[in-house]
Amino acid sequence: MVWWLANNPGEVAKCVDLLGTLTRLSAAANDLPVEAIEDGRADDNGHAQLMLSE
Repeated sequence: MVWWLANNPGEVAKCVDLLGTLTRLSAAANDLPVEAIEDGRADDNGHAQLMLSE
């Protein structure tokens, strides 16, 4: 999300619309389980949450 905003300044609303996609891309880029994000773990707004391992 930070990368996208840095490359698209002033487009916060568009970033909010892309949160699910950006979360999945981040998970894939960081070798995190994308399935954990796609299997319904979402916040109250329906956005996927990125869960980092320690």
